[in-house]
Amino acid sequence: MQRLDRPATVLVGDFGGGTSDFSVLRFDPTSQQATQPLGHAGVGLAGDQFDFRIIDNVVAPYLGRDCTFRIMGGEPLPVPIEWYHSLARWHRLSLMRTPRILREIEDVARTASEPEKLTNLIELVREQRGQELYNAVSATKRALSSDTTAELDFSQPGLQIKATVSRTDFDRWIAPDLARLATGIDAALTEAARSPAQIDRVFLTGGTAFVPAVRALFTSRFGVERVELGGEFVSVAEGLALSSGQAP
Repeated sequence: MQRLDRPATVLVGDFGGGTSDFSVLRFDPTSQQATQPLGHAGVGLAGDQFDFRIIDNVVAPYLGRDCTFRIMGGEPLPVPIEWYHSLARWHRLSLMRTPRILREIEDVARTASEPEKLTNLIELVREQRGQELYNAVSATKRALSSDTTAELDFSQPGLQIKATVSRTDFDRWIAPDLARLATGIDAALTEAARSPAQIDRVFLTGGTAFVPAVRALFTSRFGVERVELGGEFVSVAEGLALSSGQAP
């Protein structure tokens, strides 16, 4: 890829583990101030939220999310949904590994419509199998970046999940998150007082940028020819620093 060798207005989408940041910058390699910030916006979601969408739709039903239980023979009640919200973040899942919460799950399991599924949840929490689960889910998400379907394969004592996930379903699950990302892109452009047509190049960094639906947010606004992924932005930044006499 050619480095920027002339003034350009650039949008950078930086996707971290838990946040997505959008910056509009004016690059001028001929100027003393090679980089001028024009606008910025951040959104509190990224790849881990996409992982949770897979967990919520594929894995959580195996862990009892859709079960009911009874208190003293009363009407069926849904199991506490907050247990399954905690699957969204590894640190929240680890916080469930307390005697109190484990007892609560065991109590619910005694009258649950499918007690074995609550037992699966107890096993996951008690034996700290969250990282294994997240690894399996992340592998599925990565595979969907290049394939239209991917297999999610996760097992623990008493539970084996082998599920085919389609990119079509995945895109539908993450649609609310894509809408939030789109709002962030538009907010950065608004702060910079620039329209999509006034952006010369778009650079996307971070693994989430390889999700086809995420990439489409940018190509639909700016055109395929202006959007680049991966390490290209690093090369551009180094080139600009060198041209302005700064260390990279």
